[in-house]
This record gives sequence, C-alpha cells and structure tokens, in this order.
Amino acid sequence: MFRYLALYEAQLKALLSSYGISLPRIYSYLKQPHARETICAFAARDDRAHDGQAQPAPGWDRFIWQHCANKGQAFVRMFSLAPGELQAFLDITFPYKFIRAISPWTDPRALDTWNWVQDNDATAIYDNGAFSDIFTDILGANISDNVLIRMANDLPQFVNGGIGAFFSNLYNTKHGIIIADNLVSPESISKTTHISPLIPLRHWSDVTFLVWKRLTAQAGVAVNSIRHIFHSTISNSDTRDIIKQVLARTGRPLGVWDRPVTFAMDSEEGRAILGTPNGSTVGFFLAQHKEELGRRRKVISVTLFAEFVHGYEGVILAQNESLYFTLNAPEGG
Repeated sequence: MFRYLALYEAQLKALLSSYGISLPRIYSYLKQPHARETICAFAARDDRAHDGQAQPAPGWDRFIWQHCANKGQAFVRMFSLAPGELQAFLDITFPYKFIRAISPWTDPRALDTWNWVQDNDATAIYDNGAFSDIFTDILGANISDNVLIRMANDLPQFVNGGIGAFFSNLYNTKHGIIIADNLVSPESISKTTHISPLIPLRHWSDVTFLVWKRLTAQAGVAVNSIRHIFHSTISNSDTRDIIKQVLARTGRPLGVWDRPVTFAMDSEEGRAILGTPNGSTVGFFLAQHKEELGRRRKVISVTLFAEFVHGYEGVILAQNESLYFTLNAPEGG
C-alpha cells in the first residue's frame, strides 16, 4: 500500500513539475479562502442539459458564473492534453469522481447491450425555419440532410434495465453537424424514480458518439468529420442564467438567427458557456473520444441566437435560446 502511494506521489510530482507547479505551492494555495470554490467548481458530469430546474436562489448568479467559468477553463485544458496527461489531470483535480480520460464506449453495439433503442415515432421540437436559415446562410449546409434519431432507454428489463431516459438528436453526417434537440438523462429520471444503480452507458456524450460513429460508418465518412454541435431550445436554468449574464456583461443583445452573438474560447464568456450543463456535454464528447475524433480537436467558439414568441402589438412573450459550438478542423480535413 505504502509502496503504491509513494509511486503515485512520484508520478504526481513529475506531472506537476512539467507545469512548473510543486506540492508545497498547492498546499499553500489550499489554505487560501477562495480555494474551496475553485477546487469544487468542476462538478460531476452533468447531463441535465435540457432538464428543467428550480429557479436559482438569491446570490446564486456569482457562484454559478465562477463554477461554469472554471469548468470551461478545465475543458480547454483537457482538449490540449494527451490521453495519459488527461487521466493524470482528472485524477489529481477530481480524485473522487473517477472520470476516465478515454471513454470505454467505442463500439456502437453497446447501445443494444444497454437497451438504448431507436424510437421511430419521435418528432423534433427545434425551430426548423430558423435552423434552416443558419444551415444555409452561415454554415453552408443543407438541413434536409438532417436525420432525427431518438435513442430511448425504457425497456422493462431487470438486467441492463431501462429507466425512461432518452436523447433526441439530429445528425447531419454530410456536413458534420449534431443538434441536441430534446434530452432527458438517466440522472434526471433517477431523481424521481430513485433507480439505483444507474446503467453504465448513461451520458449524452457517449450515447451520441456511438450513434454518430454508426451513422458515419454507414455514410462512408470519417468519424472525426464533426464540425458543429448545437443545443436547441435550451431549458436548463443554469445554462440560461449564464447566457443572461454573458449578454449583460458584454452589452450585446441576443438576436435571431441572422444576428447571432459569438464568443471565442479565449474569452471568459465563451469558457463560461462551455462550462454550463449544455456545454459540458460537448466538452466530454470531445475530451473522452480523442482517439477517434482527434487528439487536437477542441471547441474554438460558441454562437448564441434566439427565437422570440410575440404577442399583441409585438410584445415578446417568450425567448427560446439556442447555441452551437464550432470545433477546429480535423487533422487532414
């Protein structure tokens, strides 16, 4: 046991030294008042991206901003690390989360094993008109190439059982685009059903990657051809709160599809959006599938736009925000 700990300590010191950091400096940092907030900022994997939540309590804005900004910064760092370095980073930073640097889910047949079944009766809820204009005028893509696939996990099995979750996405393999349209994660279901333990294959990033891999193979295109990942009609309260803060901090109004607002990942605003529940799904999608998507793939920007529901005399009754992350080009692409 002690031999193992000594070896781990040596590996830890070697890794830290490569970044100009020492254990005494870390111990000194941990004694500072703000350390707890920084260390705890990167929470467990969060697939609550489209799940509704209670309204944030007073004073929550500042905390959620710091939480998401730190988490987004962690993702930016993760994108730059090789798998071995990434595992060390995750083990050191989040020792009790047991997050794997490389996802174990690489074979699409795992979807069948864990009862992820395609629902052929699903319908999309996104604004087809607005997205069609974005595809044509901004991305140079054709929305008619989208394929709606809703993977549901609701079979009443006792082994590898279903729990009522589903991930409904639109896939465009021709132009390298995924739209997360309607998501109900196993974690959110378990809060009301108290199902335990949860199935191992339960994260949007893994389920979506396996479907994407299957579709790209069928289409005869490279799995690393992904260029843009959307989240449509966002309902997660934390993500919407961050969007509101981003716009307030920058003084930029949120427009419809032809007046989008874009933030690069070298801005705090861009990183804060990447660190939201919606952004985190994209972060893990890239970081944990480096071997197939490319070790140098990263998010380079996020673009916000909205659909406004108007009432009498043009009064805005509702505002539905959507966003998309743009990735750097794949190697050789």
